[in-house]
Amino acid sequence: MSLDTVSGAPRGWRVIAGPESLLQYTLDRRPAIGMWTADRSGRMRRGDVLLMYGTKRLQSYVAIARVCCDPRPNDRAQRLKKNREWWMYVQVQPLGSPIPRAEVESQTFAVPGSGVRTPAGSRSNSVSSEALTGFRSFLARRDPPTSRRLEMWIAGRGRYPPELATEELRWAEWERPAKSTPAELLLSAQIAERLVKTKQFRYLAAADMANPRSLEHPIRDLAGAGRVDILLVDLRRMSPTLLGVEVKLRASLAPANNPIPQITRYHAALVDRYSPCWAVETLIVAEHFGDAVIREAAQKGIRYVYTDRSGRLKEQI
Repeated sequence: MSLDTVSGAPRGWRVIAGPESLLQYTLDRRPAIGMWTADRSGRMRRGDVLLMYGTKRLQSYVAIARVCCDPRPNDRAQRLKKNREWWMYVQVQPLGSPIPRAEVESQTFAVPGSGVRTPAGSRSNSVSSEALTGFRSFLARRDPPTSRRLEMWIAGRGRYPPELATEELRWAEWERPAKSTPAELLLSAQIAERLVKTKQFRYLAAADMANPRSLEHPIRDLAGAGRVDILLVDLRRMSPTLLGVEVKLRASLAPANNPIPQITRYHAALVDRYSPCWAVETLIVAEHFGDAVIREAAQKGIRYVYTDRSGRLKEQI
């Protein structure tokens, strides 16, 4: 049955992003909430469903999502209309395993013009109702649990997340995210110094690993190069243990300020590089946490701690 025959059926869209934005959904397959850019005209609407495709090294579909609110332009972030983007909140359900582009494009529904062929030239595009129906049937054979979630969303069922701060969408990406801001670098150094002074942690030494940098420790994965804000040796553990810390001034779901994808990615990269010689623990530290970040961190079992501007942690870790 075509979705066009279903009254009030949502539209389908494919969103396209690099590994740095989507890698987290291949590492942590629990549902998540986040901010995402809409199509350039802001035509997406609450209830529309998304097929999330990763480019570059991923070349795979990694998740489905549902739009949680009508998009809003970041008119407070960008004074000129031509520079404004449309932003929305999405519910994301990662696939059980990424589906390679070639596998999707080999299906009968993936015809030219369907919206699921040759991702190129745009960050999003519409998906025809026939292609969305075909993708749903294909997913039912390949990934039944995720297919059931997609079918529920297409039917308009399922709860939306509560208390989404839609006003924050107007400030989304108010500046292009930098690798690290000077204030965050200073705060990281202060936090590391205070932890080492407790004598429960120490800085890395040359004997520990090839690159003994405790601040902005470099890692590399499918998304490319990254830097862990702080990496210390945890002396409280019987077995050799590394503590990786992501530091934010303000932690929110805005892409530049969301620590959840970063700490997920860094934990996986550290485990991949240093196990089995080292156990790996991770932590988020920030001056302010948005409610949505706190809820997601609790759901995912990610530890977080508040700090003041001098780097003093407000509870024991």
